[in-house]
Amino acid sequence: AVIRPIQSGGAWNINSGGKLQQKPYQDLTFALQFPETLERRDVTIDAGTTLHLTGQLYTQSVIDRLNQEFYNAREEAWELGAELNDMVNIQGPPKKWNEELNKWEKKSKTVNPLHWAQKNLAYNSAKARQSQANERRPDPNSLSEKGALPGISDGVYVVKEGLVKNQKGAVMGRWSMQPILKDRAVSYYN
Repeated sequence: AVIRPIQSGGAWNINSGGKLQQKPYQDLTFALQFPETLERRDVTIDAGTTLHLTGQLYTQSVIDRLNQEFYNAREEAWELGAELNDMVNIQGPPKKWNEELNKWEKKSKTVNPLHWAQKNLAYNSAKARQSQANERRPDPNSLSEKGALPGISDGVYVVKEGLVKNQKGAVMGRWSMQPILKDRAVSYYN
């Protein structure tokens, strides 16, 4: 193992970076400074280098809001889809057996083409909103377990992989972290 001192490059910073409607996650940033050169295999970090680590986190209330937005959009799409199916069944119902005439009959009504087009447009718009709402939700497999971070009262999920960048903004690698879990012994983190 290579052991070299590392210094904090400043305090942790957690911010939303704008309206949560546009970016539902919060940015987690901090920096590490290397006062001495660090070498391991084919990697060298020069003395005085500062690495900037960025990640994303979601609070439980934001996850709940994003899920509710998706469920609402999905419900709207399902309702409009059912209405479209009803219109199809009105215009082209299956044949039914007529006992009196002793034959199969097909009784159909016509659907106003304008109503059909409006309903179809509404359905496609609802499906697009459903897709957008789903894309705003994080992939559950990319999130840590729910835990706590200092200064945040709500439960926190951290996206498993963050970016490590140098002073010039070039990506140097990835990092991961996990919030503090109440049911884990202190030895779990050592």
